[in-house]
Amino acid sequence: MEGAYENIVALDLPISHFYHIEYGMNTEKGIEDLRYKAKTLDNIRNKYEYNFMQEVDMFHSFNSVLNSKVNIIQKGNEYHIQSDNNIVGIKFELGEKLNGQRLATNGSIYMRDGKDLYIGLNEDIKIYPSNEPDKAHIIRVNGEIAIEKEETQYQIHFKTPPGLQQIKNLRPPQWTRSIKGRF
Repeated sequence: MEGAYENIVALDLPISHFYHIEYGMNTEKGIEDLRYKAKTLDNIRNKYEYNFMQEVDMFHSFNSVLNSKVNIIQKGNEYHIQSDNNIVGIKFELGEKLNGQRLATNGSIYMRDGKDLYIGLNEDIKIYPSNEPDKAHIIRVNGEIAIEKEETQYQIHFKTPPGLQQIKNLRPPQWTRSIKGRF
């Protein structure tokens, strides 16, 4: 099981795993198998920053991505990125022109993978060369969200229906306050 998923992860593809747990709950071997699968998938989620989601949510995400338009415009040394759908994300690779530079973004949802950035296009995004430290941001989320920004406070609202909702934040070490709220 791990080998197949490692190959999918290496290609940077989504993983679809559907399993009827009720069939395995009747035997000790079935329960052991369920624990093994849950542990394996949880390890992949944590190691490679994957999220779990329900089938309906996966369909909505795939449909949004396949039917969205993304515009990237270079203005000086900045790249301005817009999407007509705020659930879309992209992988921004450095290429020859930006090789050796560290990039920063004004985005609220992003993840670094080596020199590349995965960026959520929930707002108009700018990417630019900079050595500025990362600000607090969302690394990954498994559905559409709205972010309300006030002076020193952010409120995150899931716009998807209730169900499996996951979010992972990055809090820079210089911040001493913890994130609070109802989860």
